[in-house]
Amino acid sequence: ADTYRAWFCSWAPFPDPPAWLKRCDGRVEWTLPLDGSGRFDQDIPKMADLSKRLGLDFVRLGGQMIPSVAAGKHRCNRFPFPDPLMGSEREFTEVLDQVRRQGCRVAFYINGQAWDPRWPACPTSCAGMMPASVKIPDWEAGFKQNALHRYDGTLYSQYRKAAGHWPAPEPDSPYGCLFYFMCMASQGWQDHLFYWTVEKYVKQYHAGAMFLDQLGAESAKYCYNPAHGHTHHGAWSQGVVALAKRIKEEARRIDPDFALETEGYGDAYASSFDSFFIAPSSTGVWSDSFPELARYTFPEHIFFDGYWSIQNPAYKRTPEEMFNEVFLIGNRFLVYAQPNVLTKHLSDVINLRKRIKHVQYAARYMDDVGVSVSDAKVRVKRFVLDEPDQKVTLLTIHNHEGVVGANVEVVLDALGPVREAAVAVIAEHVNGLDVNESVTHASFAAPKGTLSAVLLVHRGKDVIRLAREATQIPPLNGKETFQ
Repeated sequence: ADTYRAWFCSWAPFPDPPAWLKRCDGRVEWTLPLDGSGRFDQDIPKMADLSKRLGLDFVRLGGQMIPSVAAGKHRCNRFPFPDPLMGSEREFTEVLDQVRRQGCRVAFYINGQAWDPRWPACPTSCAGMMPASVKIPDWEAGFKQNALHRYDGTLYSQYRKAAGHWPAPEPDSPYGCLFYFMCMASQGWQDHLFYWTVEKYVKQYHAGAMFLDQLGAESAKYCYNPAHGHTHHGAWSQGVVALAKRIKEEARRIDPDFALETEGYGDAYASSFDSFFIAPSSTGVWSDSFPELARYTFPEHIFFDGYWSIQNPAYKRTPEEMFNEVFLIGNRFLVYAQPNVLTKHLSDVINLRKRIKHVQYAARYMDDVGVSVSDAKVRVKRFVLDEPDQKVTLLTIHNHEGVVGANVEVVLDALGPVREAAVAVIAEHVNGLDVNESVTHASFAAPKGTLSAVLLVHRGKDVIRLAREATQIPPLNGKETFQ
């Protein structure tokens, strides 16, 4: 990992997320009502209020889009026009301005790689409700030329049968699928996504961030259509990077603090996107997912991870256990607004993160390198902040069984002796900590609380004071949930 990082950083531009995103502890995630009962001026402020109650000030929403002729209303529809049954474009913009004035940014879902070929056919429920100025691609009139083409000229289909929340395509459909994959290096497809993200959502609606789904989670695909202008049939990733750069550059002319995210993760994309949606990685549902490896190799990359009960019933961890994992490795909390997620434990974990964020987000995640524990039931992760005026070791600790007396030993390396030490235990205050030292190591007794964090200050001022004075959200009483 160290060798790969050195090679990668020798040529890749460094990420440039906006300052608010670097400080961000997480966000609220939700799908606007899909049954026709939703209203932009009610549902968006409700989620913004929840986000502020959690001390996050960031929301990402899906389900805001117009329904599809073939698939009906779903979270992940493909035509990004705001559903006129939920409010007008003017009302959509006004509510985003309102929540921005209150200090909350809202991001919206747009699919980044697939298109419904039935457009410009519009559902009868929305017929005549879109302004004539809105650009609606016409598949049969030429937009399909922007699709991915195999060597034999056929197209790549998506959802040829019912899958998850997607229905089967109509049996008499000439397409035989719900969507087709588009070529990421096609100018026409890039122009379409640019129009909706920048011209519509950022410039007209004043969205504070945008989410292009699937791009970092999808395998690269070949395209053999020379009319697209790409010089090689393997131009998928180059197209993604070019699109993201174009969107960010122009969006930041409008809003200098604009942020762009995609689903999944690709290190080659990290200079072009500001953050990555990797949920539900920390639920343990994917045996080949190792978020710790990405955090170690690229500590400056921002990941959002969370739990969504309807997404996969085979999760190996509960919401509480998932938040513990996200806390341990320092990723941002993805909070789905449902009762089994919105608990007292969530508020306590967020408060504990706020105690250490001033160190954690600037530090290098070292996983368990340089730290050992006398009892394997206690898990400890090490972070190192090594700057000229601040040298701090941060240890995040998960003591699930409340083991008493476990000894944690950490290497000092070139950081020097410990000048000051403190411990923050979940749902408690910050207290001083007794540390035993040798020339090369420091050790202490692991707290028996479920989650805790230890700050070992080798150099620097106010590190522990800032932990003690960190803003805390009002705790829940154990019986109520956020509603």
